[in-house]
Amino acid sequence: MREKLLFWVIVSILSISTIVILLISGEISIERKDPIKIGITIWSGDAHAFLAQNKGIFEKNGVQIKLVFSEQYSEIEQKYRSGELDGIFTTLTDVIKLNIDGKDSQVIYVTDYSNDADVIVGSGALVSDLKGKTVSSEDTDGYSRIFVLKALEKSGLSENDVKFVNIPAHEVLSALERGEIDAGHTWEPTKSKAAAAGYSVLFSGGQIPGTITSTLAFNSEIIVKRPDDVMAIVKSMVEAQEYRDTNWDESMAIMADAEGLTVIEMSSGFAGMNTLDLVENKFAFTKSNSTESLYQSGAYIIDYYKKIGKLTNHTIDNAVEPKFIHNLAK
Repeated sequence: MREKLLFWVIVSILSISTIVILLISGEISIERKDPIKIGITIWSGDAHAFLAQNKGIFEKNGVQIKLVFSEQYSEIEQKYRSGELDGIFTTLTDVIKLNIDGKDSQVIYVTDYSNDADVIVGSGALVSDLKGKTVSSEDTDGYSRIFVLKALEKSGLSENDVKFVNIPAHEVLSALERGEIDAGHTWEPTKSKAAAAGYSVLFSGGQIPGTITSTLAFNSEIIVKRPDDVMAIVKSMVEAQEYRDTNWDESMAIMADAEGLTVIEMSSGFAGMNTLDLVENKFAFTKSNSTESLYQSGAYIIDYYKKIGKLTNHTIDNAVEPKFIHNLAK
């Protein structure tokens, strides 16, 4: 018995030594993957990514994630464009725009549709009151500008009826107070702060459903090179969404702390928002005439960019990768 035990000890030592020698010599290599870096900003609908991190859901599903947070969406968008980030929580509109600008990107998961979460706040009572006045959007030709343009159109005004300036969403109240603008596009917590300061909601996303769809998108190269990791991220986000909805109070506290908000500010951000579970995500990634389908809600966006001459043969299929959600739904 002793001789047999000694034999196996010697065999084990020799095996380990051989592996160590091969590793040193380069005959055997262990693949080391860098963490996938995802940009995220203040938006309650995306915040369950912090739950996936805090509760170890990403780790459980075998993927390493680094969430890069900024209060200003423009900052994370710039980091994504420069290649510092692999993915970004953004809108369907901006994914289409990224593709137009040569940054090949695809939506792999939908967090929510904004109904009344996105608003135009300012002085007066109606958007029609803004004729001849100054209005802000976060960008020049992205999701924020399109939202404001659709609001103007629905109110009988055109782009030429107002003066546009670019103001980050969470600086809208300050710009209003300084008299730089008469109204601007924003969301929580600035939406509630503006109301408390005496400003009105002139328009909300619920009046033009499907215009603002919040998503998680990745650089197409990452999707091709690391599909298993992308699949693990989608799975983790779905599980985190389920955890959030069944452990609401705890989740609000974790997400609020991660984004530097109060629990009330975080939870109020869900007002006027339709968050999506796996079944609803599957529908979003299925072609239909419903505005809850990415293919349908993207139609107006595509048409807008064609109208201003920034798009010719681009289709919504360039900006959407449905296989991860559909495979998970099976």
